[in-house]
Amino acid sequence: MPIYPKTRYGDEEYDDAVSEIRDAIRDLANMSAAGAWSTRTEEIIDKYGDDVIVLASFGDYWGMNGEVVLEGDIGNLREKGYRLTNEGGDVPTTEEEVSVEEVIHHASGVRRSTAPSRWDFICDVIEKEFGKEPDDYIYTSVSGETEVWAKQQSVEERPS
Repeated sequence: MPIYPKTRYGDEEYDDAVSEIRDAIRDLANMSAAGAWSTRTEEIIDKYGDDVIVLASFGDYWGMNGEVVLEGDIGNLREKGYRLTNEGGDVPTTEEEVSVEEVIHHASGVRRSTAPSRWDFICDVIEKEFGKEPDDYIYTSVSGETEVWAKQQSVEERPS
């Protein structure tokens, strides 16, 4: 069983780390996209009013008006007087930039100061598998969907 530089980890731990890193990249990219794609534009605000809600769903992550939220935080919009508009839809593919340092933190579950050997191990794996250093970025594609919800009177009163 080979031992990798700066670590005492073997093949199984290395393979687990690669999987954790790939999951971290996907999660961080989906989180970023959910926040970005749920940002309200001036056009949407002008059309539906200040209380319009833009939702975006990417993977397991939700964004609402530019903020990443838990799905449960969205609540039942229909009960709150909102109606789904014909705006939004599928986002087939978007490229997201993910900080390698955040990937290391997410995949290792620690900050460098609290567990330097685990941090260094994850850094080594990222360098070997992706050719990246902690101050670099990884670009990856994700897809999701968006919805625009407006108060009922906004949908009915405003010209389409």
